[in-house]
Amino acid sequence: MGIDPNLTPTLYKLANIGFNFTNYWTMYPSNTTNGEYSNLTGLVPDISKPKSNGSFVFSLKNTMNMNIANFFNAQGIPSRAYHNHTGSYYKRQETHPNLGYEFKGKYEIGGLSGWPESDLIMMEKTVGDYINDERFHTYYMTVSGHHNYRFGGYNSIVEKNKDYVENLDMDEAAKAYLATHIELDLALEYLIDQLQQAGKLANTVICLTTDHYPYGLTDSQYKGMLGHSIKYGGLERHESDLIIWNSQMPTVTIDKPCCQVDVLPTLLNLFGFNYDSRLYSGTDILSDSFGLAMTSNQSFITDKIVYNSRYEKVYKLDENWEMPEGYLDACIQLVKNRFSIASNILNHNFYAKLPADIIAAAQKGEE
Repeated sequence: MGIDPNLTPTLYKLANIGFNFTNYWTMYPSNTTNGEYSNLTGLVPDISKPKSNGSFVFSLKNTMNMNIANFFNAQGIPSRAYHNHTGSYYKRQETHPNLGYEFKGKYEIGGLSGWPESDLIMMEKTVGDYINDERFHTYYMTVSGHHNYRFGGYNSIVEKNKDYVENLDMDEAAKAYLATHIELDLALEYLIDQLQQAGKLANTVICLTTDHYPYGLTDSQYKGMLGHSIKYGGLERHESDLIIWNSQMPTVTIDKPCCQVDVLPTLLNLFGFNYDSRLYSGTDILSDSFGLAMTSNQSFITDKIVYNSRYEKVYKLDENWEMPEGYLDACIQLVKNRFSIASNILNHNFYAKLPADIIAAAQKGEE
């Protein structure tokens, strides 16, 4: 929704060239840490935990060795993580090293000020850390797209980029929302240019996804940007974008329903790691596994239906399709199982109990 061919041309290119995921859904209405936990671990968080001690913070007690940073580290490829807000927020300065990352927050990066801080400046200040390495794995948690979405000094990035959007024929919140995405687009443009100059672009994969839907927009503002009422009892808010892009690849369209916990298994497969799919809540989007997008309240989307658990209502995507007996109950149970297994992996430090030889074989991509 925040991607525009003219205002955010780099985002538009990356979303439409390469893998084109047409049925990707974010899982969370808010709470960045839960979305980030799912993106980085491939697990559904235990949503019963309070925000102050959510799953990511709780995981500090655990061995967290089945994420992509540790997989790359095992091959001698350094993993770095950056965030342009304070590292103490959600304890990222602790959670990310526990995942195997060398972490830098706002103050370690330097040159960042205002709220929200600039994605472009973060990129300019950090690319030099790794651009000359033969191989690298780098993770960015951006912040420029954060609300409030209005003019008048409430958002430093909106003010910085307001000249690009102030004459658009749309609601102020919509214009401000787009203005924040321009900063991310400029950051990506800079990154791609630096990779090109260093001769690294052809061998670099860029993956970009979100932590949650833009809860800073009201239902009325959301409706204005969509051009219609929010479908599926409000669940359409969760429909989003996933970018996995390489400059040398052809465009491939994937219509399979998928969500945030599917990102990690997909990347592990693309990079040739021999991971055990049973250790994650999601599945490889490019495999022939059952397509299932889940949200945090155990609503879900398949290729046949959207199920809103809040209202216990089914929306058929093809009115002529006859739902087989037991289909809905089987899907509901599958979602419950994935949530339950993920909670047990977290709460019982399950990864610490895996045999060392199995971990090593997976991380080295061995059969």
